[in-house]
Amino acid sequence: MKKIGLFISSAIIAFSLNAQTKNNQAEAPAKLKPAKSVSIIIENPSIPADSGKIEVQENVNVGILVQKYNSTKKDVGYRVQIHSGLARIEAINAQSNFLKIYPDVPTYLIYQQPNFKIRVGDFENRIQVLQFYDEMIGAFPGSFVIKDDINASF
Repeated sequence: MKKIGLFISSAIIAFSLNAQTKNNQAEAPAKLKPAKSVSIIIENPSIPADSGKIEVQENVNVGILVQKYNSTKKDVGYRVQIHSGLARIEAINAQSNFLKIYPDVPTYLIYQQPNFKIRVGDFENRIQVLQFYDEMIGAFPGSFVIKDDINASF
């Protein structure tokens, strides 16, 4: 008697799971945008003409996600912090003085309560930042190298 009850309950559970799977499979394509189809033709004399076609289907959403990822991507690198203080005008003056000497190096005014900080450069590795730091330390003696998110160079 127990075996029959176990068999019946197992059959009911299996039937329920199968029905849910079919419902989920039927709903899934309706939510997605239509796929983009690309045809590639391979020309090779040793392959018969009718078997050299490959069709690749790509969902349009994949391209959109890749574009969003690339637009928000930040690289971890190095910058040199040349100023930190409470007064915004002092930070702007330090930034201005730096730009007079190094007009091609990007500068960033950062506010981290309660300090205004000036960080300069977008260096991808420590060797680059240390070479620049050695060059500019005479003009800005209180500066130091810091690891930071930099603007990615694509």
